[in-house]
Amino acid sequence: MRRWAVAMAVIAGVTLLPWGRVGSGQDAGTPLYPDLEARPPSDLYLATEILADGRPHHLLRFETTAANVGEGRLEMVGDAAAPTEPGVADPVHQNLYDAPSGGDVVATPLLNADIVYHPTHFHFHLAEFAAYRLLRREATGELRPTDHAGAKTSSCLLDSDRVDDGGPESAQYEECERDRQGISVGWADVYDASLPDQWVDLGVAGADAPLPDGEYAVEFRVDPADRIAEDGREDNNLATTSFVVRDGRIADHPEPPRCAPQPASGRVGDALRLDCAGFAPGKRVSVHWDQRDVYERNAPDPIAEETANRAGEATLDVTVPESPFGGHNLVVVDEASGSTVSIVGVVPGLSAAPVGRGLGMEIVLSGFGAGETVALTWARADGTVAGAGQVDVSALGSARITVPNRSLSGETLDVRASGQRSGGTAMTTAGAPLAASPAATPGVSPAATPGASPPAGAHASPPTGGWRLTHRR
Repeated sequence: MRRWAVAMAVIAGVTLLPWGRVGSGQDAGTPLYPDLEARPPSDLYLATEILADGRPHHLLRFETTAANVGEGRLEMVGDAAAPTEPGVADPVHQNLYDAPSGGDVVATPLLNADIVYHPTHFHFHLAEFAAYRLLRREATGELRPTDHAGAKTSSCLLDSDRVDDGGPESAQYEECERDRQGISVGWADVYDASLPDQWVDLGVAGADAPLPDGEYAVEFRVDPADRIAEDGREDNNLATTSFVVRDGRIADHPEPPRCAPQPASGRVGDALRLDCAGFAPGKRVSVHWDQRDVYERNAPDPIAEETANRAGEATLDVTVPESPFGGHNLVVVDEASGSTVSIVGVVPGLSAAPVGRGLGMEIVLSGFGAGETVALTWARADGTVAGAGQVDVSALGSARITVPNRSLSGETLDVRASGQRSGGTAMTTAGAPLAASPAATPGVSPAATPGASPPAGAHASPPTGGWRLTHRR
């Protein structure tokens, strides 16, 4: 399938990198290549959803699995732009190592691809990693392409499931990072059928059934542009699953569990609703935040539970827990072992309220990048904008600080917070400080940062040129 070879360049000199060691030209080992294997799509079902054009579309949804069955890991290294510049990225390299785990980076071919921010997954993806196509069986018995196709789809490369004993026992790629992603040896990246873009668009919904009765197949191709170096092993990059449509429904494929969050993103403390279907009737359905294996020992308690009705449907109310900026998995399971995954985006939150007895203004930040530096600015009524200092948020993206009155000058200010690494921003209006009991600022929804308290020394006068406060929770 590969129509051109990736030129290999062995790097001379020794450079220490956070993702591995680049060996010298004299002691570099033999590069070990990944081998991507597309598994047949599963969990097929038909759905009708409103897409970006504001109209309802019929969709064929399905789960896909891309496994790494090679001797070497798949590792992509780039430097994607912040979410404020979606679609912008620096060039991406593929790191080739001389060992399945650990070892040295011995070659770094440049790929004609980008790592970009995905606005509906709320994290970073490798562009055009997969492609989907719908085929229909003709009277001759041959499968031919239809007019319905999925776009070339970007993906966040993760160690989702272990599929072979040859690689590391634990996941090595667990985050949709903007500068490093991959799939370990013996691991697979799995995309649940209910996630955004896991579909073939069948067109705007009308009076007709989503698909005419007949025999079909959905095709899943990994690396459709042939950019990833696999040492010439690309014959297994394509997989198909056949199915039959009868009376407007997929026959012999029971619909899998699925949930849709409404809305799909929120601030810490916001309420979301999960509309779920396809679960076992009468079984308890539970929601787990950011869990990989909900059956592991000492797993945290679910954040919401409900019993599915006779139709297998359940509506669950979820409060966004304290979490850093980006996409988070909601793993939803029932007592009969039915499960699905939804993505919810956590976005920055910012609130400001006067502190009693003239102490100043309390500012609460949430949903920023884990442990990043957040810059604060004031915008005054006369239009002037001034830097107001910086704060290092916690590993959960939160901080609570008190700004003294002398920094506020008794004014009503527009406050803006900007994450220096994540690119996440939030704004609110801070009213003039009061010399009375704390009061909520009108129109501002405080972020939920339970258990926080102003740090010692937070009330001190700021140094010339602004202040910097480190406060981790």
